[in-house]
Amino acid sequence: MENIHTIWDSSMIGKRKKLGNPTNDRYSIKMKQSHGEDISQAQKLEIAIDNGLFLFKKCKKLRNTCNKLVNENEQLRSKLEQSTISSKR
Repeated sequence: MENIHTIWDSSMIGKRKKLGNPTNDRYSIKMKQSHGEDISQAQKLEIAIDNGLFLFKKCKKLRNTCNKLVNENEQLRSKLEQSTISSKR
């Protein structure tokens, strides 16, 4: 059987989800498609670490996006405030 890179997320508890090509880092794991295959403790640990790194990267991206939106919001508020002050003159 063909090996695929698998990961679990909260919406796919207990189900495998194909995420394309596996990464080349030391935490990646290739597992067989067979759902009946027993998973060793080491494999479970590798999956947990891989999932943690995946979530960390997603969180980092979300935090960066949030920071950009906060900065943009502050700039827009500042422009609006300046515009309001100018129109009152």
